Amino acid sequence: MIRALLIAAAVSPLPTFAAEVGSNPYRYSSELVVEGAVPFATSGAGQAIYGLRKDDALYLCFIADRPTDQNVRQKVLVAEIMGEAGQKSVPNIPVLCVMTQ
Repeated sequence: MIRALLIAAAVSPLPTFAAEVGSNPYRYSSELVVEGAVPFATSGAGQAIYGLRKDDALYLCFIADRPTDQNVRQKVLVAEIMGEAGQKSVPNIPVLCVMTQ
């Protein structure tokens, strides 16, 4: 009987997913907040730093930084700590949000 069940499972077609994976453009965190999205905490799954909820849509947000911008920020901040502050302008940290499904 177990053998018959295993054979039936082996020849049956694979289950299909209920929903196809969609595609949406990413959004900047600042855009979503201006539109009224509210933050929620995440567990860090998938390296998300936080989530945003807008109406019935959920977004996971990620840092999308460049090493060159990180270096500029670090140099300016270290100069501030050392009392040698000159330039106070630093590149923003881009946070991109991706809609979940």
